[in-house]
Amino acid sequence: MQNYLILYQADLWEHLVKYPSSYLKLGWKSRSKVLFEEALAHVVGRWPRDEGLLRGSEWKGKEEVIDLVLDKVEDINFMIFGEDGITDKLTSLMLRNKRGEPVTMRDNPWEKTAENMWHAWFRQALDVPIPPPKLAPRASRPSSGRTERERERERQLEVQRQEEKRAAMPTKRQQLHRTLRLIGMFPERYLLDEKVKQELKDMPGSCYSRETYKLLLKRMDDMKLKAKRIISPLVDEQHLKSRDVMVDYLVGARLEEGEAGFEDGR
Repeated sequence: MQNYLILYQADLWEHLVKYPSSYLKLGWKSRSKVLFEEALAHVVGRWPRDEGLLRGSEWKGKEEVIDLVLDKVEDINFMIFGEDGITDKLTSLMLRNKRGEPVTMRDNPWEKTAENMWHAWFRQALDVPIPPPKLAPRASRPSSGRTERERERERQLEVQRQEEKRAAMPTKRQQLHRTLRLIGMFPERYLLDEKVKQELKDMPGSCYSRETYKLLLKRMDDMKLKAKRIISPLVDEQHLKSRDVMVDYLVGARLEEGEAGFEDGR
């Protein structure tokens, strides 16, 4: 199994993201900790999407693995939503001056501006568009040149298009996971330099200059770094093999030493 992982690792991790429940079973049966833990991170992250696949057939270790998945799902949820969890820390994230006090617009204008800009982005990033209302098939009004069957067909196609739009819209959970993953793994992909520059230019009484622009960028980098450190327990970049494959959920579940009977490093 280890030789297989080395030989096909690039294709393997991409395929694992598509079918994590299958690789979770394979990792368990082959006793490959690397494969099992990688698949576990994706199954937990997108739970309960794979629940039916795990429960739908009988296989050795089924109940033990499912119990482990449920424990990890609970752990991740607690890390995110628990008291003083990740969402609480991000919501109250702030920069501090040299005395350790919260920055103010009066004494630390660029630090406070970066702080305000980051929080405005965070709130907007978590907004989920309201899905269009469901359309029920109904008879169309009579019109010349079209048969009843054609009008009904058009109506059915419109219903199908609306359902596809609804399905494509992220849930609140998906949007939160996407945002946290972006903060923790790809800080260079949000609040880009040009966005910061435009925000600075649009500020009332703007005093935009090359110097103030660079200063604001530096303070924004400070905010991004502090936010990334908060997310770091959920996005272990060094450990995760499939980190470069884009997904809409967090992949932070990890096995503790000796958990589930796996030997370290296998």
